[in-house]
Amino acid sequence: MMAPTLTPETFSAIMRKSKSLFSRQKYEEALEVMILIQEDTENFAKLSDSRLLTFYNNVGILYYHLRKPCLSSFYFNRAYKIYFLNVFRRCSNDINSQRSSFYSEAIHKIIYNMGLCMLFRMKLNEAFFYLREAAQGMHRSPLVWLRLAECCILFYKRGQEGEFSVLKNGNLLANSKVGSGLSSKIVLNSKFCKDSGYPSSPQCYQGDGPSLGFASICLKNAYLLLPVGNNRLKQAVLAASSYVHLTIGNPVIAHKYADILAEDSCHVYKYLSKLYLAESLVFLNRIGEAIELLKMTYINDYDSFENLQEDDWFSNINTTSHYVLNYNLIVSLTLNGQFHEASELLRTFLRLKVSINEVPIHIVALALYIELATGHVDAARSIIKQQCPQLFQ
Repeated sequence: MMAPTLTPETFSAIMRKSKSLFSRQKYEEALEVMILIQEDTENFAKLSDSRLLTFYNNVGILYYHLRKPCLSSFYFNRAYKIYFLNVFRRCSNDINSQRSSFYSEAIHKIIYNMGLCMLFRMKLNEAFFYLREAAQGMHRSPLVWLRLAECCILFYKRGQEGEFSVLKNGNLLANSKVGSGLSSKIVLNSKFCKDSGYPSSPQCYQGDGPSLGFASICLKNAYLLLPVGNNRLKQAVLAASSYVHLTIGNPVIAHKYADILAEDSCHVYKYLSKLYLAESLVFLNRIGEAIELLKMTYINDYDSFENLQEDDWFSNINTTSHYVLNYNLIVSLTLNGQFHEASELLRTFLRLKVSINEVPIHIVALALYIELATGHVDAARSIIKQQCPQLFQ
């Protein structure tokens, strides 16, 4: 495609065409059109700062949607530098108030875009900094508050990595062995992982860093600011709110948000709403209701996920969702004293795994508990021997 001579008119025309392609999710075509602006190097160098800032920001957005966050960050940084150049000029009174207003509005959007890029790249400290800065100028945007909350959630989840690994924690199932010979006893560990409970004290809602307490405040802001008609955004806010309140120990509020989500959602969010509803019911000691809900979810909803590929953020949907649903149901049955049914379901679940090392440690511990509760001492001893061979040497 031959690049046209760059004038204010052609610049606007290219922007409109690129925006049209972007709205139809034709990101590569939109980028090809946008790059034409840069090919007339002589006139490109003469573009006003406002047009250059718009160009770099829009190219950054396109690269973000093309899943190229490093290139996206590069162009957002170029736009960011133009803003600061404008600030220096403003100090010299070279810019009128109308143009100053344009820059003051644009900078928060650029900072938000940079934060989103850092979130995509899992640079969570940088993402939190940029998104928090953006929220000060875009405090009426529910999307900014949702992204801030997501950053806090990812920060929390990253701190939990490895806690459920069999390879890391398998040998912690048992503390020690006392006695000798036939009278020897194995002492089980009552807490082989860190306590996953989140403190509900007022301090967890304070501070400058990312926390689930701060996430709950962000999500409350997002919920109050939700526009009419944006159902997808509403579902994302409700799902995140339910997850956060479950984690920080507020099952009543978690149940409320999950119940609203279940009424008006589809596909993945409906599935998540039922998982969160069941978990909140367990915390509220309504275990029988949780079991019935999980069983109905398995029968009615799981099969509809077989061919669902539209949500690429929900990785390995045919396996991950199945494992989570099964685990939650097994735990609920165990808490309700239905050990035989829990044991049968657990055996079916474990047969899906190639190696015991692929099974998270909390599932191994659950299997050990069920075997002991049902009087299968030899099976329990076999699990301990496999995970803690040092006690049998």
